[in-house]
Amino acid sequence: MISRRHFTGVLLSGTVVMACRDSAAEVPAFDQIQRITILTATDWRLDIEMDGSGRLIFGSNPMDVSLIPGGTVKPRAIYDMLAPTLQAKPSDTASIAVSLRKPGQISVTALYSDKVAEVTELFATASKAGRPLEKERFESVLKQAPPFPPAEKKK
Repeated sequence: MISRRHFTGVLLSGTVVMACRDSAAEVPAFDQIQRITILTATDWRLDIEMDGSGRLIFGSNPMDVSLIPGGTVKPRAIYDMLAPTLQAKPSDTASIAVSLRKPGQISVTALYSDKVAEVTELFATASKAGRPLEKERFESVLKQAPPFPPAEKKK
């Protein structure tokens, strides 16, 4: 089991370095990123562009995509919520994977956050505002395999 880590943020030439004892997560400054991508353990991905538009995607089928109009989400607010919590490895609590892509960057290493409740709300906003390529199919997938399944009720 991975223990929960505590991080300290330091701004070094435009890059926020979130450091802990045995690993470091480099978090680019907001003005250096082009896209925020959030991935769930259930094969959902939310790509957020800097104009507040994006794509909500399930799996690898190119038809399981919903296009999100510009201004739907606030990338700066999302960055400010996630950046201080990003860590190099998943925590022992539920984690989501996040990548912060810089312009021209081909490969990005995922970082992890435990802001699952906040991201669940973000996915709900995106799914309501989005325009699915195939509406019936997308709504069916969303219902059958939600980004964040409800927790099982304890007896």
